Amino acid sequence: MSVPWTETIPGLNLAIRRNIKEHSFHFIAEMFKEETYEGFYVDSAHYGDRGNRRIAQVIADDVKNTEP
Repeated sequence: MSVPWTETIPGLNLAIRRNIKEHSFHFIAEMFKEETYEGFYVDSAHYGDRGNRRIAQVIADDVKNTEP
């Protein structure tokens, strides 16, 4: 029996987080951890339009809120 690809994302994200030790690595997938993954991803590794818009909004908010 095959597992729906959206159910594999938390395990893949955990494996990435455990294996990348570089402190400057920004793991943007964590911004989706409270969401259902459908609509944010087109497959288990690539963001779709909704995911890309969320990423852009988070970056824009951060830039806007950063002191000059």
